[in-house]
Amino acid sequence: MVGYAMECGLKSCVLAFVERTGEIFRDKKFSEKCFTHKLLELIELAGLKDIHLDLLKNNTDFAGFWGNAKEWTEASRYQQTTEIKARALYEAITTDPDGVLPWIRMSW
Repeated sequence: MVGYAMECGLKSCVLAFVERTGEIFRDKKFSEKCFTHKLLELIELAGLKDIHLDLLKNNTDFAGFWGNAKEWTEASRYQQTTEIKARALYEAITTDPDGVLPWIRMSW
C-alpha cells in the first residue's frame, strides 16, 4: 500500500500544479492523462520532471531510493514478495529526507 501513498502524493502534486498554472484549461485532455498509475507520467503531469532529473543526477541517496521505488506498479500490490523487498520499498518511499515521499511532499 505504500506505493499507493506515493501515487496519491504525486496526484496531489498534479492538483497543485493545475491550481498554479491552469494547465487543465490549456490542454483539454489533461484530466484524461491523470487517470494513470505510472509514476513517471504523474511526475511529468505535476511539472516535476526537471526537478526529478536534477535530483537523480545530484543526490545519490535519492537516486538509490528512486531506483527501488520506481519498480512499484499498481499490479505489484497483488504479487507475492519477500519481506526484505517489501521493507526496502517502504524505506525507499518513506526515508526522510531523501526518500521519494518526502520529496513529493515538498510539491503538494
